[in-house]
Amino acid sequence: MSKSQGKFQRRVRSTPREYALYCSLRRALKQHRAFFAGHDGAALLLVPEGYDASDYLNGAKAELFGSQPESHQPDVAVMTIEDSDKHERIASYFMSECRDMRRLIVISEIRENLPAPVILAADYVSEIEPINERDLQAADLPLRISSKID
Repeated sequence: MSKSQGKFQRRVRSTPREYALYCSLRRALKQHRAFFAGHDGAALLLVPEGYDASDYLNGAKAELFGSQPESHQPDVAVMTIEDSDKHERIASYFMSECRDMRRLIVISEIRENLPAPVILAADYVSEIEPINERDLQAADLPLRISSKID
């Protein structure tokens, strides 16, 4: 595998499931062409039933950071919201850590009644589709190729 790849790019290629999750996340982001192309904004992505927000963390970071370390882009972030998170904690964390980010992906298991600051900051809202057969087929190819390179 290329050493120029960032750690998150390597992580999304670590297992077929991880890469398939990455494919479904990218599909949701592609609906918002400007953000997908690298323009500033905040994307709110809603996790499908039966998945965890943390499932998409490596994929979101691979999308935002590419091959750069997180420390090289202090105004770019990913926030995950779990079903068990308290409304006040979500709002507080968002206001202190995320509201001033140039580019932000919020991945949420909660679909309704998100705190107002999160909703108002979102330039784009998309539902992430569950992994499909095409994602699994796509996941198989990079793993076979990288195992031959390694």
